Amino acid sequence: AIEYHDMPSGNRWGLNNMNIVVPGIYLDGSQNTDAGVALKFAGGGELFTDVSYNMDDNSFGIDLKLSNLALADVQSIVSEFMNVNQMNGTLSVNVTAGGNLNEPLAMDISGVVSMNNVDITDGNDVSQLALKSLELKANKINIAENLFNLESIDIVGLQSRFDLYSEGNNFSRLFAKKNTDGGQNTGTVPVHDTVTVQSEKQDSKPLNASLNSLNVDANMLVFNGH
Repeated sequence: AIEYHDMPSGNRWGLNNMNIVVPGIYLDGSQNTDAGVALKFAGGGELFTDVSYNMDDNSFGIDLKLSNLALADVQSIVSEFMNVNQMNGTLSVNVTAGGNLNEPLAMDISGVVSMNNVDITDGNDVSQLALKSLELKANKINIAENLFNLESIDIVGLQSRFDLYSEGNNFSRLFAKKNTDGGQNTGTVPVHDTVTVQSEKQDSKPLNASLNSLNVDANMLVFNGH
């Protein structure tokens, strides 16, 4: 078994098994260099990757399969930008991606992302988001083209809340960064940051988004005004 401890975040990763396979490396680009990695996490879940890369033209292909990763294992990382107390549930990903390292954002991505038995609580241990299952199937996503062609989104048993305060809401507080004195701001975005984002959007391609099927079943949203 192998354990990795990330000192800044305090996150610990336990690996029961790790296998790395590199059939061959072709520096001349005559063939693709392939590499595969298989990991089994001590906290539950498995990761399999298969990467193909051509050193001549910089083209690449990636197959990634993540099965039942416990969200609790990444809580320390998420806590860097979210005020969460607990993260329960599992995450699974089965995607393929292909493109060129000269334009990495132009890669084509397709596959399935799913989450099960999720419950996320805030710093006061109040549940902010819970769901029985969520599955997203993507036919093609290309960030450079601003293309998001989704086959389906299925959401079952979603429970969430929206608390409105005089300054912000529960989600702005959830994502608000902590001040150096230990306090918490309201999640307000500085004016100069907003201007920068707007300028970048003007140069991007028009959004091309489509969704063939949306299924929402047995969900509940609670609204509270304070």
